[in-house]
Amino acid sequence: MEKPNPFDMTRIVEMANRFQEELIKVPADQRWQMVKQNVTDSDLVFAVWQERTAKNGVGYEIIKGQALLRKIFRSKKTQSICVAAIPCIEKAQAKAVLMVAGERVWLLPEVGDSKD
Repeated sequence: MEKPNPFDMTRIVEMANRFQEELIKVPADQRWQMVKQNVTDSDLVFAVWQERTAKNGVGYEIIKGQALLRKIFRSKKTQSICVAAIPCIEKAQAKAVLMVAGERVWLLPEVGDSKD
């Protein structure tokens, strides 16, 4: 059995669509809390939006998990992680989610880097 690929854009879009369906079921004033909780509860989080100029018509931003991915790639070992996707209207909204609820990697040291 093949391991799922966390970068399978079809699956990521499906996750975002399912989350969108859950978001619309709750009052508008509770939706941002759901987004933040989804980010908190997941190891790797994508923000996705329709982008006609992008491959497959989907634009994306990784808003959490960049440092973890670097660590996994460097270790050359597989690791199970929790992946989530947040639906966005456009890239600017994805950037806003990154700034407010995401992992701002430019503030994080490279995993495995030592500051001697």
